[in-house]
Amino acid sequence: MSTVIVIARLVAQPGQGESLHRALQPLMEATRAEPGCLAYDLHQERDNPDAWMLFERWESDAALAAHNQAPHLAHFATTFGATLVERDVRYYHPLSR
Repeated sequence: MSTVIVIARLVAQPGQGESLHRALQPLMEATRAEPGCLAYDLHQERDNPDAWMLFERWESDAALAAHNQAPHLAHFATTFGATLVERDVRYYHPLSR
């Protein structure tokens, strides 16, 4: 098993950053309770209040795959996806700690 790191940058439509923040709260709570979720932390970009970064750490590729099929993630994407003007998701394997 190999730990997986996910960095997701989400940018809301101008002036909608706080709405996106509120929408992410239930997603974060549900995701943190998922098996294999080691970290799921939200950060706001310093110079852009509409931009957010999710730092995720997953126990394995299987745990991440299960998360990607979770109903709460699908609900967020369907309900709030139109709020986003940018979504960039990158996957990493840690080399050191």
